[in-house]
Amino acid sequence: MILGINGHPRNEGTCRTLLEEALEGAAQEGAETLLVSVCEYHVRRCDSSEWCSSQAGCSIVDDMWKLYPLLAECTGLIVAAPVFFAGVPSDLKAWIDRCNPFYKDRKIFHRNLFPQRPGALIATAGSERPADFIGTIEPVRAFFFTLGVQFEAQLLVGGLDTLPPPRPILEHRVQARRIGAKIANLQNSESAGWQPDLPWWNHIPEDGGCSCRKK
Repeated sequence: MILGINGHPRNEGTCRTLLEEALEGAAQEGAETLLVSVCEYHVRRCDSSEWCSSQAGCSIVDDMWKLYPLLAECTGLIVAAPVFFAGVPSDLKAWIDRCNPFYKDRKIFHRNLFPQRPGALIATAGSERPADFIGTIEPVRAFFFTLGVQFEAQLLVGGLDTLPPPRPILEHRVQARRIGAKIANLQNSESAGWQPDLPWWNHIPEDGGCSCRKK
């Protein structure tokens, strides 16, 4: 399954449209797809408790536990995000930060070493300054590394503040579909049949050691 993450806090606009195009391109290649949006989940920020340095998973029990299995089991990943003040929106950044348990799996415990999976980024911005995308590209690159995802493609769409509607233009839609098709074709049987050492994401902690657990 190719997972598409819509990082737009309003769940609409050019960003989501291009993600939908990418997933449609993947579907046309025979891939199963799923789109999730940050605005539809309640995910708290990482509290830096260091729980994941000694325990499996995360001490915070919230909607991130619905997302962990999707991130662990997808065979391809496409992230779409608008540029907010030269970075990713805060909701998406919370998702990325809360994937620290996957990072600890790799760096400390040497378990759950994912097979290589393909990933892509679609980023939109009001300005046309290339440097404005750096603060989006690098967190997503780190996100992919943590999940064992290879950064295979990106579509950077700038200048939206001066681009008249309708948006996105046909050229960008076509490029997004090509990216989706590429990710679909880069999937491999190894990732589809991968078995984790310790699938902690299927076992939500009862209390997680967190006094601020969401009820």
